[in-house]
Amino acid sequence: MPYKVEKIFDLNFAKASQAELREFVLSLGHQKNMGSSIIFANAHVVVESDYDPEFKNTLQKASVLIADGKPLSWLLGTQRYSGPDFMSDFLEQAKDKRHFFIGSTQEVLNALSLKFKHLQIKTYSPPYEKTFSEQEKQRQIEMIKTFNADFIWVGLGAPKQEKYVVEMSTLCQTGVWLAVGAAFDFLSGNKPRAPKLLQDMGAEWVYRLITEPRRLGMRYLKTNPAFIALSLKELTQRRRNG
Repeated sequence: MPYKVEKIFDLNFAKASQAELREFVLSLGHQKNMGSSIIFANAHVVVESDYDPEFKNTLQKASVLIADGKPLSWLLGTQRYSGPDFMSDFLEQAKDKRHFFIGSTQEVLNALSLKFKHLQIKTYSPPYEKTFSEQEKQRQIEMIKTFNADFIWVGLGAPKQEKYVVEMSTLCQTGVWLAVGAAFDFLSGNKPRAPKLLQDMGAEWVYRLITEPRRLGMRYLKTNPAFIALSLKELTQRRRNG
């Protein structure tokens, strides 16, 4: 690994600058006959992995695990790099590569295609299902291979998208698969993003709760106290271990 890795919550997170992370992910795109998976984990993902050992095992299999979320980056002592920020930066850096967007609605995907019209892009809005059938997975793989995609950007929501990129990168055996969460909505302009000041304060969740209370209210009610408890447990163990 060209970067340091730190284990926290029994997960191995990358500790590197944003530029180093982009360069490493770009290098993964040069690999032949091998797929890679990139996951941006925030407090919600960490808590879900604590509840679900199978999901934690999925995260442990990811090629790269990046801290997305200010509280998590504080604990790691590293710079936060959210899925939306990474996607925006990386697409400008990898202009000569082929990018496949999968997830969200066709309307959102059309808006993304228009915004990044200077890039080689193909999109697909999959059926809204809890899990894709084997037939649907093979259909997606055929589309991606036919397009000869270098990078496959996935916006299916957590924890579905994290499981998806790890599984599909193995099945497809090509391309770099990135689970980028709400990036499609934010970059397309479909949903507003929190002001940078709130992001830097670790309070982006407050803005999202205000703008989407019905969808996110129960998640934050469950996730925030659980993440605080996990963090205190982690910090206590660190102190005991010296």
